[in-house]
Amino acid sequence: MSDRPLHVSGKEHQRANAGKEMLVNTWARPTAAAIGAALLVGLGPAVWKRLIPDKQPPIEYKIAVYSAAEKNPPVSRASVQLAIGATPASVHDTDPQGIATFRIDAEDANKPGRLKVSRDGFGLLDRAITVPLSSAQESVYLDPIVQAAARAPETRVFSSGPKASGLGAGWSPPYELCSEPPPDDYIIGSAEFTLRGDRSCGAWSECTESQRTASRVCWTFRLQGHDEWFPPREAFSEGILKITFVPQS
Repeated sequence: MSDRPLHVSGKEHQRANAGKEMLVNTWARPTAAAIGAALLVGLGPAVWKRLIPDKQPPIEYKIAVYSAAEKNPPVSRASVQLAIGATPASVHDTDPQGIATFRIDAEDANKPGRLKVSRDGFGLLDRAITVPLSSAQESVYLDPIVQAAARAPETRVFSSGPKASGLGAGWSPPYELCSEPPPDDYIIGSAEFTLRGDRSCGAWSECTESQRTASRVCWTFRLQGHDEWFPPREAFSEGILKITFVPQS
């Protein structure tokens, strides 16, 4: 046998290196994938929260439309228009229970808006609102159109909109709800204030008449939270002021 070294051509050398590289890649790729999967299992919740932030559920904002007439029946087929900031208004009709439901992006919470409600036989309601921080219902009352010749008492209802309680056993700041001026040649005959929603007057809440004249009535109220809820969160109540205007003698 000859002791001369074995000569390997350049092509054979390249084929040998390619084979080694294929063997390394065949082992390295599944190994890297396995390591990555193990890291995601071990650190999954923390990693995914950074990569994919939690998306808050939409706010379900319900507008309940009632007649300000005696017994406050719900008003169906009323057109409810809601505009938030500079976005185009969204319009829904009320259902047989007088409710129109809007699903609002959580990012729009606490933003100012404009609410318009119209229905044949009733005066137009147009007022500013603030989008609640979470799903809530707001009641509005439409004034029936009364013939000019009628001099009967007129009843109107005013709403504070949903107001948040304090957190835990804490109290909310005071909220105030006032009546609007009476129609021409009318004065305030009677006034009634109630809370609707989480609290009622006198039960973990304080309701006080703060002003009363022949043309204006105001009530203030504040709401205690729930120390039995964990984690602490707000609850919502709505102040309702019912005013009866009577002809001025």
